[in-house]
Parts: sequence; structure tokens; C-alpha cells
Amino acid sequence: MRSRTIENGSLPNHHRYVRPKTLKPGNTYTLLSIPWLPSKPPPTMPRKGKNYTERMTGPRGECELCHRTQPLTEHHLIPRAVHGKKFFQKRFTKEEMTHRRISICRKCHKGIHRLIPDEKTLAREYNTKELLLAEERVAKHVAWVARQK
Repeated sequence: MRSRTIENGSLPNHHRYVRPKTLKPGNTYTLLSIPWLPSKPPPTMPRKGKNYTERMTGPRGECELCHRTQPLTEHHLIPRAVHGKKFFQKRFTKEEMTHRRISICRKCHKGIHRLIPDEKTLAREYNTKELLLAEERVAKHVAWVARQK
């Protein structure tokens, strides 16, 4: 245990377990050393969000869906998460699964995965560019994206 004289009626942030109401300037208090309380705040972790996705863009080019010139990302028409499933291994070669992809802008890419979140459904029913565009919701989203800046 260690003692500390309180200045200004408060303790450092990592001693929050002592109520500030009970602290009086000039008095000496005994603090318990609790090993799981960090002496420094943890370093900030990279978070997903607007800035994260902006950093995840590739070279500029024309999106294959909306035809805007934007930084492009690769969309795997057969998502990588299903490459190990027997259903897909029987129907597609390994090379076909890895090379069947399109270069699209981030807005189109986000839209596809928000409208069709299940990767198995994407792989089974929308594994070509034409099938993706035949889906009414995706076509509507791509038309909206094409009108954006």
C-alpha cells in the first residue's frame, strides 16, 4: 500500500474508484494498488468507419457497375469465405473462384454487401456481373450511385 497527499481535492484518472466527495485537500489517504488498473490509457485501436474505408481503396479507374471514375476495390463474385465449402468446390475450380472478380467503387461494393449480406447467397445466385445487375435492388442502388459525384 502507498500513501498520497491529495492536492486540489482529486486524484489522477486511474484512481477513479475513490469518490471525489470524500477527498479533502491536505489529508493523506492510503490507496490500494490494483494491478489491473492501467497506469496509462490503452493506445487507440484502429477503428472501422469512414476513414478506415477510405484508406482501403485501390487505384483510380472506372467502376464496372456505375461507370464513375473512382478509387476501385476488388469484389470477389464468389466470396473468399465460401472457397473451402464442398458445395462450391464441386461447382467451381480453385482458379475460377479466385479469379472471378470485378473492379468496382467503394459505394457499389458497400451497397452489394448491405443488400445481400449472406456470402453463400452471393456465391450461389450472384456469381457473375450480369446476375448481380439483374437483381432489382442492386440495379437500383447502382443507378443511384451513378448519379452521385
